[in-house]
Amino acid sequence: MAERGEAVPVWLSSEQKPIRGEVPRMNTLVIEAYAAEPSRKQLYRVDDGFAELGSEAPVRVLTSSGGTVAPEHDWLADTMLSGPIGGIFGGEFVAEELGIDNLVCSDVGGTSFDVGLITEGHYPTRWDQSLAQFMVAIPMTAMDTIGSGTGSYVRVDRASERIEVGPESAGYEVGYSNRDADVDVVTVTDCTLALGYLNPESFLGGDIPVDRDVALEGIREQVAEPLGEDVHETARGVLDIVERDMSNELRGLILGLGYSPENYTLLSYGGGGPLHAAGYSRGLAFQDVIVPQWAAAFSAFGCACADAAYRYDRSVDEILQPDFSNASSVAYALNDSLEDLRERAEDAFDRDGVDPDTVEFRPSLRIQYLGMLDDLEVEIGEVYDDEEGLSAEDVETVIDRYEAKFDRVFKRAAKSPENGYQLTMAIGVGVAPSPKPTIPDEELQGETPPEAAHTGTRDIYWDDDWHAADLWRMRRLEPGNRIEGPAVVEAPATTILVPPGYDAPLDENRIYHLREQGTGGDVL
Repeated sequence: MAERGEAVPVWLSSEQKPIRGEVPRMNTLVIEAYAAEPSRKQLYRVDDGFAELGSEAPVRVLTSSGGTVAPEHDWLADTMLSGPIGGIFGGEFVAEELGIDNLVCSDVGGTSFDVGLITEGHYPTRWDQSLAQFMVAIPMTAMDTIGSGTGSYVRVDRASERIEVGPESAGYEVGYSNRDADVDVVTVTDCTLALGYLNPESFLGGDIPVDRDVALEGIREQVAEPLGEDVHETARGVLDIVERDMSNELRGLILGLGYSPENYTLLSYGGGGPLHAAGYSRGLAFQDVIVPQWAAAFSAFGCACADAAYRYDRSVDEILQPDFSNASSVAYALNDSLEDLRERAEDAFDRDGVDPDTVEFRPSLRIQYLGMLDDLEVEIGEVYDDEEGLSAEDVETVIDRYEAKFDRVFKRAAKSPENGYQLTMAIGVGVAPSPKPTIPDEELQGETPPEAAHTGTRDIYWDDDWHAADLWRMRRLEPGNRIEGPAVVEAPATTILVPPGYDAPLDENRIYHLREQGTGGDVL
């Protein structure tokens, strides 16, 4: 096209995504051309805007598999869905900094509830994800999502006379109570407002005007009266449904992998996470339930935790015999693919003006027992030599690493080494370390919060009764303070609900530990 003088962009999936699966590759190619490519121009405008403000830092975008890329990256489709996935990377950073082995990341936003597991420092990468019901060839950090968020619509099914929540959402318009929005269906936020959990005078710092009386009237007309129920009981019933769905999602995710909630710490974040954490963690007996003070911006925090990284993948489909008799030929084929991936990663950083000598190459392989449907991604950086590549002996070591990872992810009884192994994909990631945020580390004060942090009381509805809840200003609380329920801790972008029978100590890292009184030990 260039020789003809035509400025027509050309994408070749065989170059960008040389992997199996023609349909996912084609879908990804279409997304790149019609969605990702126009976003590149928007990123350039953002970059120009920061430059006009005096910023010298380049704009980078988080990918769905971890790491950030420049707007010039040749495959921006890899950044799809990276926003909520940022919370997983933030969770990984917090877990490493605080010595937490197993962490459940839970994000309550306006449209969805997103959850992911970090087990012994490991979070899986999937290739079976979809966008708008289209299978795509994009590596994504494993995350499960259900359509239950704070903006989810609440309706009564006329046929069954049952309450239905979502999956449609008012999103940023919040709900029926938002006087500046054109929303005619009540939402989950309207229910939390009606029950006294939210301060109508300071919702999002007071920038969004919400009216509790309007919320109550909407719930009464649209939900309570059609069911012949009390308006407050109905609102609490809606939250019970939402939080039960969230709890079931957590239970299914953890137990479905053969793990137990008792072995995990639950991390709750997003604008709505701290508000609903007590509800969706009930009965799951997590080791701890933690809420960072920066919960509302935690996914953005996770983006800041990511290094600059370019990932390239190639299908290899090498069969390794059970006795490793063909390990030499397998190593030769893998080395050829990995070297090509390393050169592509170095070229990407060279385009960014980063010295390739400062880039760390992190190779991985996806491996499965021959005949199995699921493969696992195994890092081989400690085995791979940048000059010599892999030897036959190294291939055996790689298989040992795969076996160990298989034990952590699946049941040991499912192992079948007698069938041999299939190495399905070679992965090369070039990484340039980036500055990381820091977690607060402040001196502990007494358990009693300062009087200046207390702003009064407000009645809240919990477990079929009204309770006078203490109101606390989050920014004025000090490490070491213990908030005893019933209480509401308020900040411009989020609210922590501490129900009756709960308390929430604030530790030196400005992380709240939400726990039922009498069930948790010392955390400070």
